[in-house]
Amino acid sequence: IMWLHGFGFPRYRGGLMFWADGIGVREVYNQIASWHQQYGERWAPSKLLRDLAESGTPFRLTVYVNDSSCAPLVGAAVYVWHCNEEGAYSGYSSPMIGGDFTDATWLRGVQVVDRSGTVTFNTILPGRYSGRAAHIHFEVFADESLQQSLLVSQMAFDDDVVDSLYEQAGYASSLQHDTDNGRDRIFADGVDQQLLTITGDGATALTAAIRVAV
Repeated sequence: IMWLHGFGFPRYRGGLMFWADGIGVREVYNQIASWHQQYGERWAPSKLLRDLAESGTPFRLTVYVNDSSCAPLVGAAVYVWHCNEEGAYSGYSSPMIGGDFTDATWLRGVQVVDRSGTVTFNTILPGRYSGRAAHIHFEVFADESLQQSLLVSQMAFDDDVVDSLYEQAGYASSLQHDTDNGRDRIFADGVDQQLLTITGDGATALTAAIRVAV
């Protein structure tokens, strides 16, 4: 499992990469809390909010979150969001992402780090769009109030691995938009500390893990 380090680790702020602008974060958190209250622990907080019509290969993402001394950052909140199979994001309206999804919150999720230092999201394999390599956005907050942001960055995929997964999964649009990490405007300086460790089959189901030190 790779380590992501907050100190000296890329912290992305700016408009080009749809950074953590707060879109959906409170709404997503409140919805997950509502599920927990209504349905119990089995519903919360493991799921990313997603439209049932969203297609894609099941993708279970576990993030290990530690502080600079490698102790679990218990109580921190992790916000994760990514595009769908076709490369579109919820929360935005733009021809580049295929339509008006301003009021949607699919494929966005928030969890609080447990005593083992982990959060786990059940989502789908993200797609890829023109000009960007495959990636997952995330933001770490000090706690569930979501007021103090500690780190904003992105997780990366190995180029050869993700191409193989897209072939297995039948992600035709993602295969067409074949931007590798070296040609990506965000990842061009290297992704060694940002790579996900992935197991499974793109045609059936995948698991991924990464460590983040804040």
